[in-house]
Amino acid sequence: MKNSLITLIILLFFQFINGQEIDLSKWKIDSLPVTLKKLSEANNSKLHWSFSRLNDTIRIVENTHTRINGDKLPFPIDSIKNISGTKYIKTVFNGYLIGYNRGEFGGGLKYVSLYNDYGYHVELINKKEEWKYNYVSRNVREIFEFNGKIYALRGLAHMTLNNGGLYEIIFKDGKWRYQYISTLPGTPSIVFEYNNLIYIVTTEHILKFDELGNLNTILKSPFYWGSLYPTNAFIKDKDIYLAMRKGILIIRNFQIKPSYEWYIK
Repeated sequence: MKNSLITLIILLFFQFINGQEIDLSKWKIDSLPVTLKKLSEANNSKLHWSFSRLNDTIRIVENTHTRINGDKLPFPIDSIKNISGTKYIKTVFNGYLIGYNRGEFGGGLKYVSLYNDYGYHVELINKKEEWKYNYVSRNVREIFEFNGKIYALRGLAHMTLNNGGLYEIIFKDGKWRYQYISTLPGTPSIVFEYNNLIYIVTTEHILKFDELGNLNTILKSPFYWGSLYPTNAFIKDKDIYLAMRKGILIIRNFQIKPSYEWYIK
């Protein structure tokens, strides 16, 4: 159901089971990068990590950037006009939804037909909602399916901007359109499904979204991990693991009484 990838650089889905193991024996625990100096050093690190699954083992590997994520197209993506940047593709019954993110230069969501002979940019059902709530940049950070519905995450973290939003994508009156769901506390970096819940990691928060449409904030980070570009995440027992630039962050008992461990090499 979830083929798409997510992060500020790569956005990835992972749904792991409790029995899987991760080896951190060659890593060391360091203090959290809560000071401006330590956070800046981590931000400038050449090491950027990601999780990769091999059988029942989760490996930590160097992150690689993927410009085209999600489903495959039967035609060259470069043949689609007026899109650029990192792209996220979702197949629908009558064609393809393609989100794109060009950072500070903008982004959007476009529908193209099965044979790429027709297309249009997806807009809100009620365009007034674009400004009715806190403004969310049009940059698409992910398209995902959950509980039989299609959703998009939008947002931008750049300089003083740090916005995000959750939208449902619906087919109405012969066209695909956005339906506003909620603003987010920060720009989304990671989304994944676990135990029939959607978990969203933004630049400073972790949220969960359930089948009834409830969106709740679980925690706020003690530091601005958005500047370390989280790559992907998984849950094991009561703990969540996040891969990012410089290190691996483990949040023990993250939904009730979180404690933090920062592993680096």
